[in-house]
Amino acid sequence: MKSKSQMKKLLYILLFFPFALFGQETTLYFIEDSIFLAYLQENHPQTILNDSLNINETSQINALQISGLGLTSIDGVQFFSDLTFLNCSDNQLTSLPSLPVELTDLWCQYNLLTSLPPLPLGLNLLWCSNNLLLS
Repeated sequence: MKSKSQMKKLLYILLFFPFALFGQETTLYFIEDSIFLAYLQENHPQTILNDSLNINETSQINALQISGLGLTSIDGVQFFSDLTFLNCSDNQLTSLPSLPVELTDLWCQYNLLTSLPPLPLGLNLLWCSNNLLLS
């Protein structure tokens, strides 16, 4: 039989632990490009949970330098709400997802892009040469 103090500890855990987690909902987003996932795991490990993007942990990252990695998708970058600089040049990207509204610098040259998504109003620098842009 358990002692009285052990029973109190168990009761405390059962009663109060669920409330400690209340309000801390985690929103996960599947990262389809395994190279992009590996980059995030290595350079921004707090953003990855169970091989998915933890959207709650993407704020306060203001730059992503992901050029020349062989990426085919950067889907998920739209959730980096404080992102101001994105260099995704020299990859195998055929499209870009929606871009964060705070983005001011976008380097996406030397890809296979045929179009660009709507650009953020505050964008100051756009390098998109050497793509397959149609208009």
